Amino acid sequence: MYTEIYESMVEAGIAVKHNEKVWRAANGDVVKTEAEAVGVQTEFELIHPDLLLFVDEVGSNTSQTKDGQVGGEKYMCNVDGRPQQKAATKDCRFTTLGFTAATGEPVMCAVNFEGKNFKEEWKTCFVCCSENSSISGPLLTDMLRFMDDLEIFDRSLCLNPFLILDGHGSRFELCFVLKQALVTMKNDQQDCH
Repeated sequence: MYTEIYESMVEAGIAVKHNEKVWRAANGDVVKTEAEAVGVQTEFELIHPDLLLFVDEVGSNTSQTKDGQVGGEKYMCNVDGRPQQKAATKDCRFTTLGFTAATGEPVMCAVNFEGKNFKEEWKTCFVCCSENSSISGPLLTDMLRFMDDLEIFDRSLCLNPFLILDGHGSRFELCFVLKQALVTMKNDQQDCH
């Protein structure tokens, strides 16, 4: 599986494949022994870590009605009283996605709120909504289009940014796969080859 990813990174122009496998230190330098190395021997070298993106989502809900006591936690109150805490009871789900480059630099944050109608005041970063706040192929496609519109990546370099995702089903929806093909075609049309 990973060999296919590395080969795709080479095709995108952000990595190269050398003739022989080598050991590498944490900073990427070639070292002679396994004792000096981090990880396994590889013939691949990432040459544009700023164009390699990682993303994963984290979902949450503001309602605390199901939080309850954790691990038998006790609360103090008077002898005749019952401990009560103020808590939000209305469900308000949201999902955040942090896009990060392989350099460790943050690229973009996207927020998806639960809802049927988008509110303009939400627009401080990429913000969207879906009925259950889950991420879909069309939303993920819109997030990448938003990055393109911001011109985060210099397309004059004729290199394709490369995004690594988890195996969630939205990553395999046709609209998202087609968006990736269009990005490649866009670079091909810029006299990059």
